[in-house]
Amino acid sequence: RGRGGLVAVVYVSEASNAAVMSILEKAAEEACKKHGARVVNVFQDVEYNRTGFTLGVKQHSEDEAEGVGGAVEPLRQSAMALTERALSLVDLRNHSATHPRCGVVDHISCHALGETDAAAAVSLARHLGEGIGGHLHIPVLMYGLASPVGAQLADLRRQYGYFRETAVVPEGGGKEG
Repeated sequence: RGRGGLVAVVYVSEASNAAVMSILEKAAEEACKKHGARVVNVFQDVEYNRTGFTLGVKQHSEDEAEGVGGAVEPLRQSAMALTERALSLVDLRNHSATHPRCGVVDHISCHALGETDAAAAVSLARHLGEGIGGHLHIPVLMYGLASPVGAQLADLRRQYGYFRETAVVPEGGGKEG
């Protein structure tokens, strides 16, 4: 009987390139199968040119003996694998979207569900941050309970220019002559 679960929503700055999306969806499925998680949902927003991959694990009472790590590790490994694959495929130099973004994988939100303690989501976020920052050498910003200083997502987005214009303007400013 399930007691709760843990999810990581990996937001990738791509939704309009069908070939890339097919590869990313397959990568998510394979990573989850390999590490013991599952793809719960894939939401492609073509206008935003952004896709949210919701990866999840159920937490059962026997997972409690392993602490939060029992649910965290399969999800961390799955999200890391998807992140690495997205970084190898998506090129933001010619990326255009109506949604602001900070990078190829611009946001990973971690959530505890049901009776799962919020500490599991905090642990997942911190372990993902360590892996992405340390292994992939990509700057990581923590927010909410995962932030050591209590930073909030909206404040970080404003501070680091998240809301700047992200659409690529064609030569000539897009005006017809």
